[in-house]
Amino acid sequence: MQTKSANIWEQLRSSYWFVPSLMALLAILLSFGTIALDKSLQREIEEAFGLIWAGGPEGARGLLSTVASSMLGVAGVTFSITIATLSLASSQFGPHLIRKFMRDTSNQVVLGTFVAAFVYSLLVLRTVRTGEESQFVPYISVTIAILMALAGTGVLIYFIHHVASSIQAPHVIAAINRDLESAIDQLFPNKHKAGRAAPQSEQQHPKQDIPEHFDYNSYSVEAHDNGYLQAIDYQSLLKHATQCDLVLRVESNPGSFVVQGTPLVTAWPRGNIDEKLQDKMNDAFMLARQSNLTQDVKFAITQMAEVAVRSLSPGVNDPFTAIICVDWFSAALSRIAEREAPSPYHYDDDGKLRLVAQVVTFAELLDTAFGSIRSSALSLTNAMVIVRMLEVIQVVAGRIHRKEQYAALLRHTRLIGQGIRQQLSIMADQDTLLEYYDRTMQVLEQRREELYGPDAMLSQARKDADHTPEPESRYRYSETVPPST
Repeated sequence: MQTKSANIWEQLRSSYWFVPSLMALLAILLSFGTIALDKSLQREIEEAFGLIWAGGPEGARGLLSTVASSMLGVAGVTFSITIATLSLASSQFGPHLIRKFMRDTSNQVVLGTFVAAFVYSLLVLRTVRTGEESQFVPYISVTIAILMALAGTGVLIYFIHHVASSIQAPHVIAAINRDLESAIDQLFPNKHKAGRAAPQSEQQHPKQDIPEHFDYNSYSVEAHDNGYLQAIDYQSLLKHATQCDLVLRVESNPGSFVVQGTPLVTAWPRGNIDEKLQDKMNDAFMLARQSNLTQDVKFAITQMAEVAVRSLSPGVNDPFTAIICVDWFSAALSRIAEREAPSPYHYDDDGKLRLVAQVVTFAELLDTAFGSIRSSALSLTNAMVIVRMLEVIQVVAGRIHRKEQYAALLRHTRLIGQGIRQQLSIMADQDTLLEYYDRTMQVLEQRREELYGPDAMLSQARKDADHTPEPESRYRYSETVPPST
C-alpha cells in the first residue's frame, strides 16, 4: 500500500494540473470564508481599520474585474512560456527531461497562484451588489484580492528568473542528481526494508532455502497488461506468499517493459495458486506508459547519461556539459558503492524464504552511467571526457568494498584502455590519456590487494571482470604487482 501511495504521489508531482487545481480549490474556500467574514463584521471592520479598501461597489467591481482579467492573462502567458521551455528542453536535453521540468514545483505554484487569484476575484465579484438597501461591498475580500495581485507580480518576477536558470545545463544536471540521490537513499538503505531481514546464516547461503525442483513445480503468474513497470509492492507480495505458503520469484525489475502474457512472478508450489490470487499479484505490479523514479534508479541515471550523449553529438559538440554529467556521476556512484546492497531474499517472521526479488547491481548501474558516454567519447576522440571518466573511476575505486564492484570498475577501465589503443593514431593527447589510464590501473591494483589480499593472483580478479584484450601502454597491467610509484 505504501508503494502504491508513493507511485501515485510521484504521478501527481509530475502533472501540471494537481498543484494549480489544489490552489484553486483553496482560493474557493478562502473566498467563502472572507465573504462570510465581511457579512458579519462589515461595519466594525470598516470603522476600525483604515488600511482595508473602502471604495464603493462600482470601484470594487472595477478592481475585481481588473484583477481577474489580468491574472488570467498572465496565467496564459506563463503557460506559453512554460510550453516553450519544455520544447527547448526537449530539443537540447532530450525528451525524457520533459518529465523533470513538469515535476518542477516552482512552475506549478506560479501557475497555481495566477489561477487562484483569478478564481478568487471572480467569486468575490459576484457578491458585490448596488442599491441603497441591498448594497454590499466585501471590503476584506477586495483587500485580499489586491494582496493576491501584488503577490502575483512578485511571483511573475520570480518565474522569469527561475525559467532562465532552470534551462541552464548545470542546473538541469544538478536537479537530476537530487532525484538520483533520493532514489539511491530509498533503494540502497543501510538496512534492508522489504520484509524481515534474513539472519546472517541465511544470508550466507540463501540459495539453500529455495525449494528443490522449484522450476518444475512452479506456476508463472502472467501480466494482464502492457507497459513500463514503475514499481513493485514487495510488501504485498510477501504478505500473499506468507498467507498462501508460497515461495515467489519476481521476474521483472522496475523500469523494464512488460508485455502482456509474460511472467511477472514464478510461484511455488503451483497447487496453491488460484485465479483470485493471480489478480492480487498483478495488482502489486504498477504498469504505466513510462518509467519513473519510484523504484527505478536507472531512470535518473539514464536521464543524465542522455544529456551527456546529446552534448557529445556532432551537432552540439559540447564536451563541458558531458564533463558535468560525469562529475555528478562520481558522487552518485560513490554513494552507491558505500551502501550495502539489499538482499534479494526476503523471509517471513518465522524465518522461511518467501520472496526472491531482482536487485539492481552496481555493475548494471555503472554500465548505464558510463556505457553510452564512453562509446560516444571514444568514437569522437574527445580526450577531456575520457580523462574525466578515468578520474571518476579513481574516485569511486576508493569507496568500493566488494569484489564485484572492483570487477565492474576494472572492466570499464580496460574498455576505455582498449578504445584508447584503437584511437591512438588520430588522438593528439595520447600521452595524457595513457598517463591517466596507467594511474587509474595503479589505483585499481591497490584496491585489488585490499579486496583479494596481497598474495592473490591477478588472474582471479580478471575472472571477476571479463576477457577484454589489454591495451598497449607504458605500464602493462601484468600478472604481478607493479612497482610502487
